[in-house]
Amino acid sequence: RRWKNTVYYVTDRRIIIQTGFLDQALQTVYYKDIQDVNLRIGLIDKLLGVGDIYFDTGRDYSKGKMLTKAFLDVEDPHSVYSRIQKIVLDIQTDIHFPNAYRPEENPGYHTKYQG
Repeated sequence: RRWKNTVYYVTDRRIIIQTGFLDQALQTVYYKDIQDVNLRIGLIDKLLGVGDIYFDTGRDYSKGKMLTKAFLDVEDPHSVYSRIQKIVLDIQTDIHFPNAYRPEENPGYHTKYQG
């Protein structure tokens, strides 16, 4: 029932997870903070044609666990996972190797994201 009232947004700068019906909550995950993207498809998920996509955003050392947000029960999970992975790679690459600082003779990795 919780997932019926959950909406996921993938923008060019962040991922937004909106939950709730009467009491709405928003969680924002910026691509620059994502350290890893994982896809998990359990047996029941496989039967239903869905999967879960997890975003690791660091470690809470005081609690000794990863900080993770997730898209749960996503239809066509492989496609969504691939698209999100590409966006994260593009954003992370532009952060570390901005297009403006690349030499003319070596254009490098071009993305459409301009910060």
